[in-house]
Amino acid sequence: MLSVLYLKKNSRQFIQSSAESLSRYQIPVVARIPSHKSPVQSDTLNTRFIRNSVHLKKQNTRSDTSSYNPDNNTIMIGPETSISFFDAFRMFCTSVDKMTEKNHNIILFTSAVNGDGKTTAAINFGITAAAEGKSVLLIDCNLRNRRLARAFSIDASAPGLYDIAFRSMPAKEAILFTEYHSLFVLSPGDVTGNPTGLLARTETLCSIYNLKEMFDYIIIDSPPVNAFADAAVLAEIADLNFFVVRNRFTPDEEIQKSLKSMELSEINISGFVLNDVQLVSENNTPVRSNPHKNKFISGFDV
Repeated sequence: MLSVLYLKKNSRQFIQSSAESLSRYQIPVVARIPSHKSPVQSDTLNTRFIRNSVHLKKQNTRSDTSSYNPDNNTIMIGPETSISFFDAFRMFCTSVDKMTEKNHNIILFTSAVNGDGKTTAAINFGITAAAEGKSVLLIDCNLRNRRLARAFSIDASAPGLYDIAFRSMPAKEAILFTEYHSLFVLSPGDVTGNPTGLLARTETLCSIYNLKEMFDYIIIDSPPVNAFADAAVLAEIADLNFFVVRNRFTPDEEIQKSLKSMELSEINISGFVLNDVQLVSENNTPVRSNPHKNKFISGFDV
């Protein structure tokens, strides 16, 4: 594995490689997600992704297609996705499959700060796992920002986790199915009350835990660790906790602060997901993305 010394930019340090991660934090990098700048997704795709749903928002014209934008370009895997980007997630899925055991399938994605790309990582991991034949449920537990739900254009009034936990709604009535038959989404629901307090309630945690038997993977998207205590609460029921770090974006001091917070809560981090990196070959030359259509994901029929 290529070892690169960390950069110093504006007196801040940034993780650059797997070797550096192990030496500084004793946490392995389980995935290296390459930069992805092309606007693969569109409002039309987001609208079609949730099939026959009455809970879709009315789409507005949007022109910002910058990488890792949580509102406009979070769902980035599709028929036109570059091979290198998709292969990174396939390798990620392979690694996770080796780490998980039967009934140990709740996976939490979190980060230190906003903008690291944890929602991007969670969604595209879920899409890839579904394409590999796994049944996957994506749960939006970012109750304040609802980034995952917005990525799928789900209206805030749609039933979700809150309705299952506190209004006795059957899970099958709240879970939305997508264009790909084994990928499902659960929105936060029409939440009232303090989000952290609601997530810490036994009803909420039990509702998530009780879904374990229904899916191969349950993927939870949580708020950043340094913003709220939600991630530590949700990590208590998670089998794997992945910490997303965005290359040249996430300050080292924020990583240290969040890892210390998780340590005090006795939460183990299963691995770093190093996001928005430039892939390099053995001779240090950049790897060019394959522009050809990704046939593996064509089963989405979008």
